[in-house]
Amino acid sequence: PFADPVALPRYESSGDSITIPLTGDLKIIERQIISEVIKRCQGNKAAAARALGLHRKTLYRLLEASHPTPPAPQGASLTVNES
Repeated sequence: PFADPVALPRYESSGDSITIPLTGDLKIIERQIISEVIKRCQGNKAAAARALGLHRKTLYRLLEASHPTPPAPQGASLTVNES
């Protein structure tokens, strides 16, 4: 998804940049960049997606791919009691 991870947009509010070693697995580097941007956006994923130049759904898809939700156990059910 990142054409050039080195050319990340600067943050207009603070003007700083991200320094991450570009060695190793590309998925790990991608996750480090995303995590750092989310942290700098105070956990606001929509703002992080904008800063990265991604659609919000794409960011969520990337996050899900790196930490997939475990499937529900077989035979599990949910019961809701309305009172």
